[in-house]
Amino acid sequence: MSSVTPYLVLSGGWDALDRPREQEMVRRLRKLGKLGEVELDVQDGNERLRELLDEGYAIEGSGWKTEQGTAILSQPETKLFYDRVAQWASARGILRLIFLRAGGRAVAFHFGLEDIGRYYFVKGGYDPELRAYAPGLLNMRAIIQWSCERGLDSFEFLGAPDAEKTAWTDLARDRVAVEAFAPTLAGRALGTAVVHGRPLAKRGLRAVKSVAARGARRGH
Repeated sequence: MSSVTPYLVLSGGWDALDRPREQEMVRRLRKLGKLGEVELDVQDGNERLRELLDEGYAIEGSGWKTEQGTAILSQPETKLFYDRVAQWASARGILRLIFLRAGGRAVAFHFGLEDIGRYYFVKGGYDPELRAYAPGLLNMRAIIQWSCERGLDSFEFLGAPDAEKTAWTDLARDRVAVEAFAPTLAGRALGTAVVHGRPLAKRGLRAVKSVAARGARRGH
């Protein structure tokens, strides 16, 4: 499976970037500042990792993500996965837990990784009570500026292109998903099921929809 994911080149520095909605973002930043001093809090997880993750997960999972089941806290196995990624990345010095704070209050959060001159945006969210301030967009903007100041080469948005990402860049990398299976009987069986099962599942879904549609027409 393949797709594309946007990225932003930072080699020219912050002043060289074509920053989207700059005047609006500056205005919203001033508005947010009325709640208290606005600061970017960057942590690598070497201290208080559990506390920072809990704080970040609570922000990431607020609002529609929890309702749609896509938040880190939606499933125990999803939380365990990100916990383990955080532990692994923190031990290697590449974990970045980044909070935008206003008057000490966390209003937005990024779970990111910094490695080989690139910042990777893995997960993020914002406090929906402060939606009018656009805290998610302000946090993205602040982290991109921080990445420029660190001399990083690129900001990797990851995930599928959307309006918030493509507002910053029209560049994209190919993204390929690789699935590997053990060279055992069970592994070969699982690989066969994955390769051939998806088309069968799609055909089955179409068949179910067709039957449901015919039933609905008869009901009318």
